[in-house]
Amino acid sequence: MIEEDKNLQIFKFLTKRSGIKSSTAKIFMTKTGLHESATFANCDPNIKYTLKDFINSLKLNLITKKQSSNIRLLQQIRCYKGDRHKKGLPVNGQRTHTNSRTAKVKLWKKIKPA
Repeated sequence: MIEEDKNLQIFKFLTKRSGIKSSTAKIFMTKTGLHESATFANCDPNIKYTLKDFINSLKLNLITKKQSSNIRLLQQIRCYKGDRHKKGLPVNGQRTHTNSRTAKVKLWKKIKPA
């Protein structure tokens, strides 16, 4: 991925190939102490690992935000899956008569008066 072009600028790699906004790429460059015209050839080899961690954390945050917004939408439109999420029960049609004891225990702890 990064080893292909050593003359590639890090800023261009972040914005063009990784799909990160330029403002976020500038934040990364200032935190690592790199100039915007820095290339992979003239930087520290540890930058590659820092860069991979940075990209992975951004993608993970994006996925979790998307998931939580989808669940919130299901709850707002009051569909069956949204109600199951709200109650803390299994959502995808799993058996609850003998399984999902953990979900039921959490449900009963919410309902029982303290």
